[in-house]
Amino acid sequence: MRIEKEVDGNKVRYYYDGSLLLAEKDGNGNILKIYINDGEGIVGMVRYIYKNTGEFSHYQRLYYLYDSLGSVSVVAGENGLPLQNYTYSPYGSTMNVEYDPVNNLRFVGRYGGYKDDDTGQTYFWHRWYDEKDGRWVSRDMIGVLGDINLFRYVKNSPLLLIDVTGYLYEDICDELQGNCMDKCHKEFNECYKENKCLKNLPIKEKKLKECFVVYYKKRDKCIEVRDKCKDSIGKPHQKIMVNPIYD
Repeated sequence: MRIEKEVDGNKVRYYYDGSLLLAEKDGNGNILKIYINDGEGIVGMVRYIYKNTGEFSHYQRLYYLYDSLGSVSVVAGENGLPLQNYTYSPYGSTMNVEYDPVNNLRFVGRYGGYKDDDTGQTYFWHRWYDEKDGRWVSRDMIGVLGDINLFRYVKNSPLLLIDVTGYLYEDICDELQGNCMDKCHKEFNECYKENKCLKNLPIKEKKLKECFVVYYKKRDKCIEVRDKCKDSIGKPHQKIMVNPIYD
């Protein structure tokens, strides 16, 4: 885990909430950024802006819109208007932005992909990734359990798979379906538990049947979620003409 960076005497310290980036501070302990999480990933950022004297000036709230992989496609301001947009190559290089001094969350940014413009690489918790080469910079620390090729990124399937830890890849669409199914199972168990002890047998049978009917309908919806996700993979991002200046 990276906890500090120093370039030309300027330090940045990183703070985490579990596996998600929580905040950044400078070497003097001043807050630079606070990241907003929804429990699954990062959805926004509060940026602290200082005067040349070092005195705090104001802060700016920014919100992220993502594509199906969790890469940031649009950064929006408090009024909902887009301030910056990104288009990506299949392996994650930004096609329309070379350098962004404000936002480091780009390729798979929702799940912690952190682009370091000083190195030109993206940090994923345990390893650095070079999107221009489409390869990890270092070997996989868990060996061939992650992939027989220790430097290959997600089995050369970057439009379908992600690797947010630097250890193991995962199918983002299957993960969406899994989260949906977990909720579906939970609701079914609650429904079944609520009605299984009813003394009136006809009413009990009716209620339990309703539990199953609702469960199967929602299960099918979860499959639709996965299929729609897979259909969206590889489709070009909508290009939005925006002012690229944050102020």
